[in-house]
Amino acid sequence: MRLTALVPAALAAAICAGCASTARPEPQIHLQVSEPVDGATVTSGTVTVSGTVSPAGARVLVLGKGVASANGTFSTQVRLQPGTNLVDVLAGALHDKSAMTALRVYRQILVTVPNVGNDSPDGATKALQALGLKVHIVDTDPFYSFLIFGSKDVCSTTPTAGRRVLPGTTVTVSVSKTC
Repeated sequence: MRLTALVPAALAAAICAGCASTARPEPQIHLQVSEPVDGATVTSGTVTVSGTVSPAGARVLVLGKGVASANGTFSTQVRLQPGTNLVDVLAGALHDKSAMTALRVYRQILVTVPNVGNDSPDGATKALQALGLKVHIVDTDPFYSFLIFGSKDVCSTTPTAGRRVLPGTTVTVSVSKTC
């Protein structure tokens, strides 16, 4: 005897649908990047990308390259180009839906303040401006400097020569006849 003869058709369909179903909810990959934060600005040529993934055995790719993960954590170094870099992170496992995220990291290039000591004020200004630095000239001559023969030279800079600064930084140039 058929099942539909004993129970209404709608109830039979519901019973059969429940019995025949082998569908299970698909596990999901959970991916979280803890560093760097999206929109970070750095001055170095590399940045550490690290975070967590679950399940712990999920495979992690950063910029398309496999990254080892241990106990659900991963970490790798990524080289950066000057300017904005897009770093994509992908995690996946067999029979799971993959997870992906991307973040932007801006690499700011620093400028080294050159040694312009003993240069003329004009020469120092040109050298500093050529590097994208702003210049503020400060005359440190004593009140009696009109009695001293010669021209003014650069005595010092602030920030000092060799210091790495952001482009657009103002360099104070002290000039005097009596350095």
